[in-house]
Amino acid sequence: MTKADLQQEVRAQRAIIAALEAELEAVRQNRTHADNGGNGERYWDFMDSLADWLWAMDADLRFTYFSPNVERILGVPPEFYYGKTREEILGENFDRELWEQHLETLRAHGPYRDFVYPYRDNQAETRWLSTSGIPVLDEDGRFAGYRGIGRDVTQQVRAQEKERAHEARFRRLIENSLLGMYVYRNHEPLFINQALATLLGYGSTEQFGREVLSLRDVIH
Repeated sequence: MTKADLQQEVRAQRAIIAALEAELEAVRQNRTHADNGGNGERYWDFMDSLADWLWAMDADLRFTYFSPNVERILGVPPEFYYGKTREEILGENFDRELWEQHLETLRAHGPYRDFVYPYRDNQAETRWLSTSGIPVLDEDGRFAGYRGIGRDVTQQVRAQEKERAHEARFRRLIENSLLGMYVYRNHEPLFINQALATLLGYGSTEQFGREVLSLRDVIH
């Protein structure tokens, strides 16, 4: 991603978060004026039904805000996160390899998008969450914290895992087949199984890939 692309991405995310924050503020204002024909409560119900939640960090990377609907989605009240860093919330039992780069991004005050991580809910079930955030600067251009969006992507992750499992099973069937099989484009071999490599006199599919540039050389 070029610097111009990154700047455009940051501007787009800031616009999205600003719009959501404006909506949230409107909801708050309407909720405090519940005597306006019930509109405040309807706005609040709409906000609470959203699948995404908003969050904010201060300059010390401690959470200062979570939108109330996070409790409905994750089963944890927003106040649980206040004043804590990501590391403090994660505790000791987390995948350090997965989190290392993300925590480095936070410490470097860089923007990020769609960081996906596992989360164990209060029913001890593993779910997958995604978070995106942008750095916030004060009037003097100094880092003042983060604002971001979170969402539950469990269904998407499980669908991808299921698709990969199907692909792996299909590949194993082809690779272990006694029938010679191959895939090609413009006579260039993209894939062959071991049965075909053996049939054509090659010891392995790797040897076939090194020595055969066109199927025209071996298949007529």
